[in-house]
Amino acid sequence: MSTDGRIHIGTWGMGIPKIYSEVVTKIVSGHLALESALCKQIKSRSLKPRRKQFAARLAVVVSDLGLPEEDWSIDACRKLNKVRNDCAHIGDGDYQFLAARIMKPAEEFVGYVKQHNTRLAAHKISDFDWACTMTYQRIYEICGLEYDPLIFGKHASLPTEIRNIFLSPSA
Repeated sequence: MSTDGRIHIGTWGMGIPKIYSEVVTKIVSGHLALESALCKQIKSRSLKPRRKQFAARLAVVVSDLGLPEEDWSIDACRKLNKVRNDCAHIGDGDYQFLAARIMKPAEEFVGYVKQHNTRLAAHKISDFDWACTMTYQRIYEICGLEYDPLIFGKHASLPTEIRNIFLSPSA
């Protein structure tokens, strides 16, 4: 790790400023939860997306289920994918401008989900987490999938081999 506070990834010397690590984790986790649901549906129905990309997986599931394109969850998935893409795909090799890239698409994603769902005071999670959860629940509902205990499980825990490699010994 360098002294500028960045967590370096890969061999390129790029890194995520430490202050953004929780934000990036939320974006990637929300996106992966949705992609996991799409992959479960693809596998259970033996579907063949054209590419192994989120948009292609979403398109093949929407087509297979005969979902109307105007179902709010489909556009919400696309909006979350934009947030993830703007976070992960950088042209200048620097995460210095992460906030400038992700704020508008994140606000559009959350705002869109809020247009179609009721946010209760009892939901004591961030707006972004709530929007991801509502979208994830809707995708599971329309696909008829059982909830993933690793995502919604109250007592979920990491496998030991992952914990040993990725978490500090005190975690």
